[in-house]
Amino acid sequence: MTALEDCLSGVQDWCEEALLRGLDQLGPAELVVLERRAAAAAELQLTYLAELLVRVAETGRSAMLGGGSSHELVDAYCLLSQYVLLAQQQSLD
Repeated sequence: MTALEDCLSGVQDWCEEALLRGLDQLGPAELVVLERRAAAAAELQLTYLAELLVRVAETGRSAMLGGGSSHELVDAYCLLSQYVLLAQQQSLD
């Protein structure tokens, strides 16, 4: 498995787990994981993926602290999830 496939697979796994558990169950430890994944994506020069991961982490943190909208978190999550699906399809072609 290439580094790209590994990165995308890890993010996809997280997306599936978050969907099954519910985004309202997002915890501080997961925010750290998202930030680490963002750093790994940036190292692979996947700038947009890194930005999406940071956005999910930031909106998740804001929602946890009561200062953000859960709609913003859902929007960020959906963008991330769709991007990963498309990127995985592209890497298979």
